[in-house]
Amino acid sequence: MSAGQLRQKPRRRWRFRPGLAFRVTVPLLVASATAFLLVVFIITPRLQERMIDQAVNDTQVTLDSLSAALVRPMALGREERIFGILDRVAAKQERWVAIRAVTPAGEQIYPRNAIVLPATGPRLSLHEGVVRAGRVEIGRIQVAKDLGPLIDGAAEEALILMVVLAGTLGMVVFWSSFSLSNGVIEPTLQLQEAAEALARREYTAALPRPPRHEIGDLIESFTWMREALAKSEGSALAQRNGELARLLEREQELRRNAQLLEQVVRNTNAGIAILECSGSARIIRRVNAAFSQLTSLGPRETLGLDMLTMLAFESETDLARLRARQGGGSHGHVGEAELLDTQGKPTGIWVEMATARVDDPREKVELIALMIRDVTRRRAAERDLRAERDRARAESEEKSRFVAAVSHELRTPMTAITGIADLLMETPLSGEQRRQIDTILTASTALVEVVNDVLDFSKLEAGRLQPRREVIDPTAVLDAVVRLLTPLAQAKGIGLQHRVAEGVPPQILGDEGRLRQCLLNLAGNAIKFTDSGHVRVDAGVEDGALRIAVTDTGPGIAPEDQARVFEPFRQIGAGNVVGTGLGLAITAALVAAMQGSIGVESTPGEGSTFNMTLPITPAPGESAEGMSGADPIRAAKPAADRDIADALLRQAPGAMSPAAAGAAVGRAAAGATASTDLTGQRVLVVDDTETNRVVFRQMLRLGGAEVGLAVDGQDAIEQVIASRPDLVLMDITMPRLDGIAATRALRQAEATGGMPPVPILGLSAGSAEEERKRCLEAGMNGFISKPVRKVDLLRQCATALAEAPLQQAS
Repeated sequence: MSAGQLRQKPRRRWRFRPGLAFRVTVPLLVASATAFLLVVFIITPRLQERMIDQAVNDTQVTLDSLSAALVRPMALGREERIFGILDRVAAKQERWVAIRAVTPAGEQIYPRNAIVLPATGPRLSLHEGVVRAGRVEIGRIQVAKDLGPLIDGAAEEALILMVVLAGTLGMVVFWSSFSLSNGVIEPTLQLQEAAEALARREYTAALPRPPRHEIGDLIESFTWMREALAKSEGSALAQRNGELARLLEREQELRRNAQLLEQVVRNTNAGIAILECSGSARIIRRVNAAFSQLTSLGPRETLGLDMLTMLAFESETDLARLRARQGGGSHGHVGEAELLDTQGKPTGIWVEMATARVDDPREKVELIALMIRDVTRRRAAERDLRAERDRARAESEEKSRFVAAVSHELRTPMTAITGIADLLMETPLSGEQRRQIDTILTASTALVEVVNDVLDFSKLEAGRLQPRREVIDPTAVLDAVVRLLTPLAQAKGIGLQHRVAEGVPPQILGDEGRLRQCLLNLAGNAIKFTDSGHVRVDAGVEDGALRIAVTDTGPGIAPEDQARVFEPFRQIGAGNVVGTGLGLAITAALVAAMQGSIGVESTPGEGSTFNMTLPITPAPGESAEGMSGADPIRAAKPAADRDIADALLRQAPGAMSPAAAGAAVGRAAAGATASTDLTGQRVLVVDDTETNRVVFRQMLRLGGAEVGLAVDGQDAIEQVIASRPDLVLMDITMPRLDGIAATRALRQAEATGGMPPVPILGLSAGSAEEERKRCLEAGMNGFISKPVRKVDLLRQCATALAEAPLQQAS
């Protein structure tokens, strides 16, 4: 636009237009005049009134005090006293014109010469005080007060205030007008002239010096704008040429990028199809070479087909996801599907799919891009891996079942062996015979513990041995284990020490039985391999976890063997010590199942330290609910410790494994306080093995019980209904009707007939924990694991009989 094309500035016609100075100064003047008038007509009169009122009130207060002081002198007629008081008061009051005292009849008492009070006026006020004796008026005090000095003083103060106010307002108005004129109006007028010159494309007009406020910022901005316009005016054509050059370069770059993308789409291994979103259909508009290769269809054959008819989805969710892909939600993974041919038959080719948006403003319909990738080989590999996993799992389950069956078959004859050995111990024997039977019992216990180790390891391998979460006291567990193993250490002549550091919580959530088993394995191993010195067990808290260290002064472990010490069936440096080699492997697996870690530090010839770390989960508070799943084997009491020590010291040092010691503490702790007297109690023994029936009958008869026998579950049901025994010992595995089914049938019959439930204890040679759970769920009162010693059998029977009335009452 040229200067001639600019709109001409309109000519101004004269008329009154209040300027910025007028708009600011006039309100200031009005405000000043208003304030001045307020002082003259409102504030000054009110000030005078308040001062007069204050003086009147002060005079009245003085008269009231004076009247009170004159009550006694007037009542007694003591004129000298009256004159003395009034003279002193009158001498102190500067503005009192006259004062006199009169009787109620009006006769003057004070002063001696008769006076008449002047009349009231604007500058004079009269006051009167009444002197009363009780309720009787005995005189009056009259005072005339001059208010002139007060009024004159108030007028002077008001005049000074008005002068100061007028001067201050005048200075404010003057300074405001001066600042406004020099700092705002003049620069604005000069800026206006420069703007008019700029409109005429004159870039050299003088500009005012920028003041240090907003007008200065405006002038600087105007200066910058004028300079920019001046520069742009001279280089406008060059700028346009540069912009055209950049646009051309950008277009060429976009064209090259489009060509590169076209090559990538054409040569990529992933199939790409541009789909038109038409209702629920996805119509193919364009495909790349990889798509044609995957589908074995050329571009012309696929054009116009519904992509959904070429896919067989595993999941309806994936199909719905592809149908919903359009607009802003068209980006992301879809799923996997099998490709179909044009006849709808499977091709055996599996593809993984993802979609992306296609933004083309020229298109009137919604487009999306579908990327497919061949995953047939990967799916085949995954299928083979799943099959291999299932085969391995089946083999592990089969092995576990085999081990459990072998365990059951071994425990059943062991029940007869240990039972008969126990019965023989009750007969008169020579010393040699007693040692031989004791050897039988020791060997039987060791054999059972070997079976237990193999069974536990089999469960751990199969992932079926899960730790429980119950409220436990780690200090009590450690104390019980140390008390249990002390006789073994003393028999070998070595010391056994333990220490619990401060900070170990009194209650945590964990598996008490598994923790005890780990401690018995570690400490028992340390005692077994240490011939001199000591074994020490330390417990503490480190980094929020429970850390237990078992240190011995044994032969130590070579560095090359330390990495293999936790492998199954390994007996590193065992020498002539016998065992399965599963103790440390089971301990490591149990620690891992409890989300912990275990390791070993050892120096050959100096000893070893096994470190076990377990996470601490605080207990919410010990309650009936929290302890309902607790292991019945608790920390042994001192009485139980003596039983354990007697059992251990009867055996040769090193003959009992740590697991066997664990079984011993379980038996002793569970029955330490129970009675073994069954005199007069009728007990029914249900077992399909005749030897076991004979052994159990003899054990129970030695405890004073009357014993009946049943060969299976059906026989047991008939005898229980007919004779109602006091207690039933029910074998779990029997032909015709097993113990679980028989117990359920008995409980149903008792509930139907309104009979009190007979206490039933389960007998099994299977896994203790699993069988206990099955027995309790079926309605039994407890569980006894085979083989069982006589004293344990009698104590558990006595305990069940003692608890039966309480259970029936509840």
